[in-house]
Amino acid sequence: MPKVRYVGRHDAVDVELPLGGEATVERGEVLETSFDHANGLLAQGVEWEPVADEKKKPEAKTPADQAEKR
Repeated sequence: MPKVRYVGRHDAVDVELPLGGEATVERGEVLETSFDHANGLLAQGVEWEPVADEKKKPEAKTPADQAEKR
């Protein structure tokens, strides 16, 4: 599911959820929702921004690790 972050001017907004109900999303908070709902929020302009999925970064290699591969 896509994630969007509220970056609007209000401290928080109430957002209707696709399956009913609503959520209060504070400025800077991330909301995970359906693709259609996320696209609708992003279409509002500067109020929302997409959040990239965090992929596990490879562990940093130490000089000793690099020497072992030679």
